[in-house]
Amino acid sequence: MRPAASFIALRRLAVSLFLVAAVFPCSAQEPDSTQTQSTANGDGSAFKLVTQVFKINKVQGRQITTVHFSPAAGLPMQAIGEIVQPAGDNNRAMVFVTDWDKDGMHEIQTVDTCGAGPNCAGAIYRIDARQGRVSEFFKTSGADISLMHGYLIEKSRGSCCAWVVDAYKLRPGGVGVEPGPAFSVLVEHATDKHTKQPVTCVFSQNKPNGRRVMAPPAIEFLSLCELYGKRYQLKRPMPVK
Repeated sequence: MRPAASFIALRRLAVSLFLVAAVFPCSAQEPDSTQTQSTANGDGSAFKLVTQVFKINKVQGRQITTVHFSPAAGLPMQAIGEIVQPAGDNNRAMVFVTDWDKDGMHEIQTVDTCGAGPNCAGAIYRIDARQGRVSEFFKTSGADISLMHGYLIEKSRGSCCAWVVDAYKLRPGGVGVEPGPAFSVLVEHATDKHTKQPVTCVFSQNKPNGRRVMAPPAIEFLSLCELYGKRYQLKRPMPVK
């Protein structure tokens, strides 16, 4: 190879290695920040989250949360998995401990991006103590989740004057949720300027021939109509002929 060609080839190789290093930082890179969260579960187990942020540049980076788990009090913690999130100007990259179903067994919730309103995209992760791993339980896209009569309830802001509630049926043993909502609830004002008018509340579900209004599965679900207060009008399904 001629000297000039050899120099050009080496220069191209150096540029390529620089770009790869910029996009995929080596594991030996020191984190720009580190945070730790710890919690104990109702059964005596515990876990710790160690979250580290690695910046690539001013607007790009990644956040890695290592999950350390102990099956019982007094036993040492061991790393059982990682949660990797994009981090930067367009990403919230938040991670925190939650107990969304109030059963005393905590989960891990992440937030990746948020819109103009309260809705945020992220996920809920559960710790599988038997398998010793962290697994994704549910992808979130709303503002709040809770448990009600065997359904995961996700509330999302639908517009300036409406909320949408999706109810996902939990699978047996609570190992996951069904892929689509079993039913939804639309709670809305006619406009945001007429807040004294009654709020309308509509329960509906998908059917083979289209979306149909339904009655609440149980009286307790009527509390979902009270997102704007206790004054609302419930739309009832048409009687079957």
